[in-house]
Amino acid sequence: KVLTTLEGERYRTVDGIYAEFGEKIDDYYDSLKVSKDSVGYDLRDVMRRDGSIDLTPLFVGSQGTLGIITEAILKVAPHNPHPSLVVAAFDTLDGAVQALEGLRGLGPSAIEMVDKNLIEFAEKEQYASFPTELVEETYKPAVVLFIEFDDEKRVRDKKKKRALKLLQSSTDRVVTADDYEEQEKLWAIRHLAATVVNDNHDGKVSVPIIEDASVPHEKLPELISTIEKLFEEHHLSLAVWGHAGDANLHVHPLLDLSKVGDRQKMLRL
Repeated sequence: KVLTTLEGERYRTVDGIYAEFGEKIDDYYDSLKVSKDSVGYDLRDVMRRDGSIDLTPLFVGSQGTLGIITEAILKVAPHNPHPSLVVAAFDTLDGAVQALEGLRGLGPSAIEMVDKNLIEFAEKEQYASFPTELVEETYKPAVVLFIEFDDEKRVRDKKKKRALKLLQSSTDRVVTADDYEEQEKLWAIRHLAATVVNDNHDGKVSVPIIEDASVPHEKLPELISTIEKLFEEHHLSLAVWGHAGDANLHVHPLLDLSKVGDRQKMLRL
């Protein structure tokens, strides 16, 4: 049956685009080798293996440019209110990246990170204090990883034990928490990123120049070291945080955009 409605016209339009450019679209996605890509319109995922078309990925990812959702039926995933959290501090970025490979294999519900810049900023600007097992007055880690497991208890305990064993070869600065309040205190370190984003720092604000940058997992050290060199070259303070398990980062320099010099730096970056 041929749909003569506006909806049917949209299906035929997308089908025509894929018929003409499908090979290029597939080549692009196959070349990415990243766990996340939210750039542009999701024209690949609309084409199902059975030959049908589902416009949902295209519509959802269009951020309102193709239409507005007025009603939705959602499927929810089971939520375990009692996860386990492992937090580890690393002397070097390479040490954290080496640990990441094994940690991802355990299937954690989250692997988040903050870098030394954000920790130092939080101590200086927000008078934040951290567990001495992770951060001391004379010791600031290069990277702190947050690894969470939300499986049922038996599986969760097994994964946590394997994670601790895996981390032994990279760091001896590890904290675990199963209690909700203790977990919230540790997660507060990661959530300090929101403070960087929202605060005014003597006229300077956090500018999301590199937002949600995603690279192949093995390229994460190269991405961070390149960013650090770039910001050092421009004499800028920065904070790096993000979803380490996906090699997906947020990088926000502090800039005073009322000044011509900072606006020029933003354009160069």
